[in-house]
Amino acid sequence: MLTTAGTFRRAYVYGRTREQVHARLVELKDRSARGIPRTDHVWKVGEYLDYWLETIVRPGARPTTYAKYETITRLYLRPGLGRHRLDRLSVAVVQAWLNSRLAAGDSVATVHVMRAVLGAALTRAMREELVSRNVARLATLPPNYPARQQPWSVSEPLAFLQAARGDRLYPAFVLLLVYGLRRGEVLGLSWRDVDVDNGVLRIHQQLLRVRGQLRLGPVKTNAGRRDLPLLGVARVGDGVHERPARRGPERLSV
Repeated sequence: MLTTAGTFRRAYVYGRTREQVHARLVELKDRSARGIPRTDHVWKVGEYLDYWLETIVRPGARPTTYAKYETITRLYLRPGLGRHRLDRLSVAVVQAWLNSRLAAGDSVATVHVMRAVLGAALTRAMREELVSRNVARLATLPPNYPARQQPWSVSEPLAFLQAARGDRLYPAFVLLLVYGLRRGEVLGLSWRDVDVDNGVLRIHQQLLRVRGQLRLGPVKTNAGRRDLPLLGVARVGDGVHERPARRGPERLSV
């Protein structure tokens, strides 16, 4: 049979009964006739997850995304499913493991993340023709209903800003409330992002916390890169915050 490495190798099938062996042989011949290569390496799930994280996720994903995937893999996926053969991982095995995580007390939201990370890895394995289907996507979970958030009334933000006017973080509170920016986007602002002359506030980066360390990185998506009008309430020098006289790439001090 043709392998994923581009070479040809003799294939063997095994089973408990003659009928089982025959069925597997027919399936193998069918895959070969359709030009689907057979993997030249017997991957364990844990081994493939490590390969996927370092080869696929780390080079292309945001640091926070990699950290999240690595944590889910290390704490849950590898201990729970790592010993299984990748090409023999079944819906029943994944479903039983997901159910066991719920029974152990993990929240529905957390188990949904486990399935999503496993599903992302198996999607890559499908593209590499190591598996024929994504068994994680076929497993089912109870719906995840996030807690309903009660937004502030019109008067509450004004009352909050009035009470916080003397706080050193007052400029950040203004930007959060007026523009609806993420916390990391506000903390990632630098003076070069504030164009007072043209009345523009540029959102191009954010402050991230990765494994306990703070670092600047790009905003979450390309759509998140945006230029906003510098409104009067947020304009530097209009009683919110004075720009320091020295120039440089320092972050906006709040």
